[in-house]
Amino acid sequence: MAADLALAMPGGLVRVVDGAPGAVIEAVVGEDLDIRDVLARFAPRCPAGIGPATTPEAVRVSLRQATGLLAVSRSSGEPAEARQSQASRLLLDLGDRRTLHGYADTVLGPLDLADNGEELIATLTAWLETGGAWDATSRRLGVHRHTVRNRLDKAMDLTGRRLDDPDDRFDLWLATRIRRGGASATGGDGRPAAPPPGR
Repeated sequence: MAADLALAMPGGLVRVVDGAPGAVIEAVVGEDLDIRDVLARFAPRCPAGIGPATTPEAVRVSLRQATGLLAVSRSSGEPAEARQSQASRLLLDLGDRRTLHGYADTVLGPLDLADNGEELIATLTAWLETGGAWDATSRRLGVHRHTVRNRLDKAMDLTGRRLDDPDDRFDLWLATRIRRGGASATGGDGRPAAPPPGR
């Protein structure tokens, strides 16, 4: 698996280290790489922790954070990222379903009404999930980065929000997370499950 990952991560560094209860594969990659896609292809169903993007001097800290997330990944069944807010997860898990979906509808409602609303929401979701990485978002969606920028500009015009405002960005992230199924009220397609709401 380490060899497969090394080949899938051009320019990255991969090594196997002893850890409890077994060996751990550590990898350092550029932030433009869609690491979730690589893990899904080469390490499906394997616990994975993803540390935050950092400078080369702080890679050890990021690796330590990623290793610390392995238990979270084991229990959730999907890669766990250090940048994800545990408070947000708690809100999504414990919040009233109607309230959560009402919140998402309030934030994303203007996009729902747009002719290409689904496309705008998908682009916004991808951009937020890649931490605002334009190239990674364009690769994930299979479109040019200028298309990503144009879609996001339109989405911000419609919602009246700004991507460079931390509060707006958090509101947008939380709303897309609820829609994507981060709250238990959603079905497999990320839409509210029956009965009515209340990813």
